[in-house]
Amino acid sequence: MRGVGAMIFAGGAGRRLLPIPADPIIIDGVPIATDKLVAALVAALCIALVGAFYRRSRTGLALRAMADDRQTAMSVGIDVDHHFLIVWALAG
Repeated sequence: MRGVGAMIFAGGAGRRLLPIPADPIIIDGVPIATDKLVAALVAALCIALVGAFYRRSRTGLALRAMADDRQTAMSVGIDVDHHFLIVWALAG
């Protein structure tokens, strides 16, 4: 399967040039690759956004209620099936 994949995608995607400098940033004598630093910042931003979603939105409140006790969440009117769909979409 690896060989077939290599044959199919041989001429496809190559290395993409990013609009960030290739030179590493030196912090206290430690060189840090710029692309790795940008990737870490993007990951931290995504984590902060998901955390804010869970803390500040009605859907996040419903998801936290379902995590605590599904039966109680259903008894106060939370559509558990709909919110499970949202959870699977976020996980995907």
